[in-house]
Amino acid sequence: MRFAISDSGKTEALADCLETQIQPWADLSVPAVVEMVDVPPRSYFLTPADEPNLTNHDEVHETIIGLTVRKSPNPNGIANRA
Repeated sequence: MRFAISDSGKTEALADCLETQIQPWADLSVPAVVEMVDVPPRSYFLTPADEPNLTNHDEVHETIIGLTVRKSPNPNGIANRA
């Protein structure tokens, strides 16, 4: 194990680590491998999307009531008091 202090040393250490973990696949023409890779995307794109859960008035009201007024403003600059 070696310790990296500089940015370039950290980059090299990460590259070495990834290189030992990720190896190229030798033969992509094996039908079982092609099927294993092809099935998940195909089933994902053919499955219809679920209807989104919409927020109702009561949920919005409960969230607003639960806000702490004395907190600092959000990144957009709007305080909870508003």
